[in-house]
Amino acid sequence: MNRCLRPTLLSLALCAALPLHASEADAASDAAATGAERSPTELAAVRVQAGKPKADTSRVNAFGGGSWKDTPASVNVLERDYLDRRQVRSLSELASNDASLGDAYAPVGYYQNIAIRGFALDAATGYRFNGLSIAGAQRLALENVQAVEILKGEAGLAAGVMAPGGIINYIGKRPAEVRTATLGTDSEGSRYVAVDVGHWITPRFGLRLNAAWDSSNSYVEHADGRRNFYSLAADWLIGERGKLEVDANYQTSSQRSVSGYQLLGAPVAAPGGYRQHQHHRPAHLRLQRRVAVARLGRPQPLGDR
Repeated sequence: MNRCLRPTLLSLALCAALPLHASEADAASDAAATGAERSPTELAAVRVQAGKPKADTSRVNAFGGGSWKDTPASVNVLERDYLDRRQVRSLSELASNDASLGDAYAPVGYYQNIAIRGFALDAATGYRFNGLSIAGAQRLALENVQAVEILKGEAGLAAGVMAPGGIINYIGKRPAEVRTATLGTDSEGSRYVAVDVGHWITPRFGLRLNAAWDSSNSYVEHADGRRNFYSLAADWLIGERGKLEVDANYQTSSQRSVSGYQLLGAPVAAPGGYRQHQHHRPAHLRLQRRVAVARLGRPQPLGDR
């Protein structure tokens, strides 16, 4: 009988020791966790830095050329260096750089129109060059543009009766000591050449010449096009505060227009894929445009208004 009780007593002793050992292990782990919480890990500092936009004023609103923080309007200014970095050459590409802008109707080969905050701009009143209205029913060149001012909303307050979306104002390049040439292409094999030459002939008279030649290969069949653009800007400083500005540009373009498939309201692509020109015929003529614009103005200081 003693031989039978000895293993039983040994087993009972082992069973009683196991929970005690487990509780001690749990206590040790809790103590380690508490110690870890009391000694936090120091992480490396994270520095967030953003650059300030160069343009801090605008002339597109009726409140004058004051600072943005003092102007009760939503204005966005895209500077020339930003346009060059993004390689913006058309109005549709310009709209892709702002979340509040979008294409209203921008088919291949036709003049483009955009919408601001969902409102399509009026082609007769929604576009300006140096503050003066220009016809939007044309391919608006950007080679002679120094900055683009975008006024969002309250267009009636700024310019009278017009579409409520806003205004696109192009600021032209002025004479400066600059000589640049730009070469470009894309995946379709398009070719692009542009030159920008400026010089102050005298301390009071300067010129700025911009020229571009564009041979575009469209992603749609039978819709290749070409474009030539020339612009001249001149400044004449008169007296202490007087200044006479002259802007002139001439542009020719030729390209077959491709109607937008999105106007059909179909949920699927057109038959033949997006690359096929659905309305192409051998006698289909190109859409040709010749546009000439000239401006003569004398900027008036804000204090004289």
